Amino acid sequence: MRLAFVLAAFLALWLLVRKASGQATSTGAAMPAVLPAPAPQPATSAYGIAASVDLQRAAQPDAGSAGGDALDNILQGIYQMEGGPIPGTRPYRDNNPMDVKGSPLAIGKDSGGFAIFADIGDGWQAAADWVTSHVRKHPDWTFYNLFSFALGGNPASNVNNDQGDSVRYANYVANYAGFDPGQTVSSALGVS
Repeated sequence: MRLAFVLAAFLALWLLVRKASGQATSTGAAMPAVLPAPAPQPATSAYGIAASVDLQRAAQPDAGSAGGDALDNILQGIYQMEGGPIPGTRPYRDNNPMDVKGSPLAIGKDSGGFAIFADIGDGWQAAADWVTSHVRKHPDWTFYNLFSFALGGNPASNVNNDQGDSVRYANYVANYAGFDPGQTVSSALGVS
């Protein structure tokens, strides 16, 4: 309850600062060039990620280990970049923290082709599955490569893709989770 209050206060302050500085809101308008990275959340975050995501399938860490915290923090950073937990945003409406387009856990798709999940736990699981499956297939991918691919681009080129600025996205998520965006995501998760 206390953590939920702190998160709500942080969100209200963040929205107030954005409004005061004339920056766009989460309606899809332009975001600031540099986003401050909030402090990483613990493995048992307000969203219950550690409880709902099978971390044994992620990178074989123990639920309380650094690997579990790393995955949790990476997923939290993605959720923040995708507009959650702001009511009305796609991740919030669809219970889809990472805006995953396909998952066997989905119960349908929205008008943009993004998966809709029955509850946020299934959405977190799909996000964790997406990240870990791509890390296993491409252990040499850095945060830049992963998010270039995630945003519809070529993982070998770090440029603006059809879905956004992958460099800014990678920088934000890596910094949020406490990593260098140039390091491999597999090393961040402890996957070899």
